[in-house]
Amino acid sequence: MPPPHLPESARLYVRPAVLADLDDIVEIERASFDAPWPRSGFRDELACVNSAARIAVAVRDGEIAGFMNYWHVDDERHVLNFAVHPKHRRCGVGRALLDYLHEVARADDVHLLMLEVRVSNTAARELYRGAGFFDFDVRKHYYSDNGEDAVVMLCVLRDLDIG
Repeated sequence: MPPPHLPESARLYVRPAVLADLDDIVEIERASFDAPWPRSGFRDELACVNSAARIAVAVRDGEIAGFMNYWHVDDERHVLNFAVHPKHRRCGVGRALLDYLHEVARADDVHLLMLEVRVSNTAARELYRGAGFFDFDVRKHYYSDNGEDAVVMLCVLRDLDIG
């Protein structure tokens, strides 16, 4: 929740998404990607068809400005979708979503965050690096719409306990 002392217009906060956020999530997805996820995919994630699925939304100036869809798998978090509405980009929304991911991951004693990002998406890669992610691997021809490679990025939150 946002701090109560800030005026409504200055608030930026992240919260778990609810089914009522579906239209905004789909709008942001379509505005952000040439090959967007279908509405039914987000609906299923919000309805907990997959018990590992989580979606968080960033609210800026009273409207949903971005979202992040991630899976809670054992002691890892895998980001599947991450998007900020074009009119809210470069305003701290993406960073707020990543800070939220770090916060909930640490609360759950998660050791690793992971995501894939298009090789050509330099702005996103810089954002992720600023949040502690590093390039780990490349998945060749990962994206089905154009065969572009994906960079696998990781963020290690705590040392692995390898017996």
